[in-house]
Amino acid sequence: MKWLWLIIFAIIWAVIWLFLFRRLNILDKPWPDVPPRNRVPNIQGIILFFWVFISFIIFFPNYLTADPLKAFFIGSSGLVVVYLLDVFYDVPPIVRLLFQIIAASILFFVWWVWLKYFYFWWHMISLPEWLSYILTVFWVVFFINAVNWFDWINGMASGILTIWFLTIALLLKFVVIPAYPHMTQQELERLLFVVDLSLVFFIWSLIYMIIEWKPWGLLRDVGIVFLAYALAFLSLLWWAKIGALIVVLSLMIFDAIWVGLYRIFVLKKNPMRGDYTHLHHRLQNFWWTRWEVKVFVLWWSIFWMILLILQGTNTVWKLIIAGLMAIVFFGVNIYLYLIKKKKVEFLPERLKE
Repeated sequence: MKWLWLIIFAIIWAVIWLFLFRRLNILDKPWPDVPPRNRVPNIQGIILFFWVFISFIIFFPNYLTADPLKAFFIGSSGLVVVYLLDVFYDVPPIVRLLFQIIAASILFFVWWVWLKYFYFWWHMISLPEWLSYILTVFWVVFFINAVNWFDWINGMASGILTIWFLTIALLLKFVVIPAYPHMTQQELERLLFVVDLSLVFFIWSLIYMIIEWKPWGLLRDVGIVFLAYALAFLSLLWWAKIGALIVVLSLMIFDAIWVGLYRIFVLKKNPMRGDYTHLHHRLQNFWWTRWEVKVFVLWWSIFWMILLILQGTNTVWKLIIAGLMAIVFFGVNIYLYLIKKKKVEFLPERLKE
């Protein structure tokens, strides 16, 4: 019953704030070279951040005393502020990067939410603290930017994040917990804690994915970065299940790697500077519509979510699947853009739905 009330609560307040933003004329300004649409409520990400926090106060007050959640909200507060300022004042990339590093460092130093070990050939290898810190910061910063770079088509990034929040909850509830019946009570409570957090983020992310799909409102970078930081946080908190995350979010992560390398070595430019070389831009250059790109990416994520759950705890197959997807993704891109020398162009008429 608690979850039903949370869903009703989230829908009501999301709709109320969409109405208030319209009344206050806080609306976006659509670019002139995209299909014409009406102005819609802007920067809904700040509302998302606020009401996620309120949701924990109302429905899970006992969790607010947990150090991991404290660290998360402290770190995300800084990110929300700097990306809100970026909407109005164009904050330099180096400043945004600095706040991302600070947010990752808060997770590490406030409650030791970190990459402290990894599995290699069924053996757990513990990492020294200095290396754990570097890898933790790299993972959080890389993941935030991978998600944010993918946020070009309304509802696509928020849709992928929604799928993964649900994936975490389902994997823990129906795969991990049943597979380890002899875990301690403390370990079980920790996993159930992550399940509840994932479901809270899933509900809010799903609602705003629907809002952005039309769109009826826009999260902007404020909301997408907040959700991406939440997902990076949960992946570390959940016994560092980075491998599973890479499988489900393969398109987004591989695209970030490809774009970064392509910008550095081919275009000879700062990889933090935006352009039109992402997967969704490349697909549109093959005359895919924005709707087709969005549906393809979301169904791809849902397919791998289902496959990942069906694989259970079989790590070998997950590694094989991730490796094959990487070979196909990078092989096709190398053939088209490095061997065949196909240019990535951006033509406004190709944005038509």
